[in-house]
Amino acid sequence: MLAFVMEELREWRERRMRKSVVATVLLLAAVSAVSVLQPLALALAATGAFIVLGWTEGNRYQSSLSSRRILLSFPLSSRAIAAGKAISALAVLAFVALAAAPLLALSAIAWGVRPSAAAACVLSWIACYYATLCAGFASSLVFPGSDGLPGAFIAALWLASSAFLKQLAPSNPFAQVLAILKDESGRGYFLGMGATVLVATAVLAAASIAISAIRRRQHGR
Repeated sequence: MLAFVMEELREWRERRMRKSVVATVLLLAAVSAVSVLQPLALALAATGAFIVLGWTEGNRYQSSLSSRRILLSFPLSSRAIAAGKAISALAVLAFVALAAAPLLALSAIAWGVRPSAAAACVLSWIACYYATLCAGFASSLVFPGSDGLPGAFIAALWLASSAFLKQLAPSNPFAQVLAILKDESGRGYFLGMGATVLVATAVLAAASIAISAIRRRQHGR
C-alpha cells in the first residue's frame, strides 16, 4: 500500500500541488482582505475550498485518463487501493491546510476565536473534504464517461438539503462552521460530522467493490 500512496503523492506533487496550494491561499487571502480577516468569512471560504479540493482529488479516474489504468493495474487488492487512496488524499489535505494555516491562525488570533471552536472547524473541514473525495472517487469509477456528474449532483444535493430539510442541517459543513463560530451549542453538528464520515466510508467501500468488478470484466471473469 505504501508504494501506491507514494505514487499518488508523487503524481499530485508533479501535476497539481502548485495549482491546489496557490488557488486555496489566493482565495483565502482575497477573502481576508475583503472581510478584514473576519473568521466566519474565512471559515466559509475554507469550507468551499476543501470541498472542491476533495472532489478534485477523488474524481481523477475517468476512462480517458492514465490515472485510471494505473490504479486498476496496481498489484494491490481493491480494498488496499481504496484505503491507499484515502490515505494519500488526506496527506494532500494536510499539506494544503498547512499552507493555508497562517491566514486562518491570524484570523483566529485577531478576532479571539476559542481554540475549541477552531478545532471544531478543522474537524468539519476534514469531514467535508473526505466526503467529497469519496464521492468523486466512486463516481469516476462507476461512471467513467460522465466526468463525475452523477457524483457531483449527489454532493450538491447533500449540500443544498439543509435548506429544505432542517433535520439534515447538522451534516452540512457550511451550517457546521456557522454554528461553531456563532457559539451555538449542541451535539448535533458533531454527530453530523460523524455521520458524514460514516456515509463517506461506505461510499469508499462501494468504490473498492467497483474496482474489483472492473478488474473482473477486464480479465473476462
